[in-house]
Amino acid sequence: MFLREKGVVASAKSDELGHLVEVSEEIDDALLDAVEARYDQLMDETESLVTSEDAESFAVSGIWVTLGDGRRSFAPVEVALMQKLNAALDLPEIQTLVEAIVQAVETPDDRPLCKRHEG
Repeated sequence: MFLREKGVVASAKSDELGHLVEVSEEIDDALLDAVEARYDQLMDETESLVTSEDAESFAVSGIWVTLGDGRRSFAPVEVALMQKLNAALDLPEIQTLVEAIVQAVETPDDRPLCKRHEG
């Protein structure tokens, strides 16, 4: 809405990680400053919502899981737990953890841990 009101041509797409809005590099500096200021404002509002004490009353969080056969599933996770996870790990680390869990569930290995890794 903001970009449209300013006459900025943009494209948008979404995935499990969030939303991406791309604008032309051909916009003037003043308009670019206004777009960046609006972006910062939205990020601040989002952070306030996610970290507020009321966040758990309306927030939904979780992790997208890609199964071995390529199917994807959303695993709901309590907001408080997801906040702790995000505070401790970055996205690639979380993905590594989830992939390890998926692998263990889809292909169980009953061997003791000390017998699993050669080397």
